[in-house]
Amino acid sequence: MIYFEAAKRIQELTDVKWHKLTPVLFGNAVEWTLGTEYILASIFVPNETGLLVFRTECYSTNTTSGAADFLSRKTTPPGEAWWMTGDDLTVTSDNRNDQTDRANDAHIVLDVDNWLLFGPGQFAFLVGALDAIVDARIVRTSCYGFFVPSEIYEQFRNQFQQISGGLV
Repeated sequence: MIYFEAAKRIQELTDVKWHKLTPVLFGNAVEWTLGTEYILASIFVPNETGLLVFRTECYSTNTTSGAADFLSRKTTPPGEAWWMTGDDLTVTSDNRNDQTDRANDAHIVLDVDNWLLFGPGQFAFLVGALDAIVDARIVRTSCYGFFVPSEIYEQFRNQFQQISGGLV
C-alpha cells in the first residue's frame, strides 16, 4: 500500500506511468553494541536512473538472553544519522558527500516520511553514529523508494532544493 500511495503522488506531479517506476526496498540489520558509525542502509543507483526514497523505518531489538525486553521491538536508537553518497560504501572515503546534516538526531532521520532524491551512478547510504549501549542489540533499517527514469529525476532535481545531488 505504501508504494501505491507514493507512486500515485509521483504520477500526479510528473504524469509518468506507474510501469516506469521500479519499487525498491533496501536496508541492513547490524549488530549494535559500540558507540560508532554503522551503515544502516545502502543501495547502488544505476546509470540512467535516479533514486527517490520516500520512507525510512528503523528499530532495535534486544538480543541479550534473559533480558526483560528480550526480542522486544524498540524505537530508533539514540545518536545521529545522515544520508551520504559516494563511489563506494566506505564511510571515511574521500569520494563521499553528505546529503543531509550530520547533526540530525537519529529519530528524525530513521523514522520519517520524506522524499530524498539521489543521482545516477553512485551509492546512496544511510549512516548512523549510534551511542554505546549495555545490552547487545540488532538495529534493522528499511528504506522504501523507487528507481525513477532519468527524465523524472531531472524534473524533480529542478523542482526541489538540491544539495550535492540529494534532496532534503
